Amino acid sequence: PGARVACGAALGDDGGVRASLAPGADLSREVFDFDPGGRLVRWALAGADGEPLLEARYGEHRPLGADSFAYDVELLDHATQARARVGWLEVELNPALPPELFALPAPSEARAR
Repeated sequence: PGARVACGAALGDDGGVRASLAPGADLSREVFDFDPGGRLVRWALAGADGEPLLEARYGEHRPLGADSFAYDVELLDHATQARARVGWLEVELNPALPPELFALPAPSEARAR
């Protein structure tokens, strides 16, 4: 609520797009970069100076059902220079899960006393 599009821009000549959202009263903004196919390739939280504070880069997009999925994600914290990279070999979205996975076991008699 209260977020507004701060600006939009073309990224290079290949058809990529950047959109910036200003979430509200604070001076930070979220930046979203999309490739020419409309896939998210970068998200950043930028400070008042426009420099990224936190960043996620999405790569190695592969088809998954009717869409695509980023099989490689890199997370960066620019304040601490911490980095993490996550990669998936196989992805299954919305698999059928047996209801038993979500059943809580009854407390044992020993715990009930």
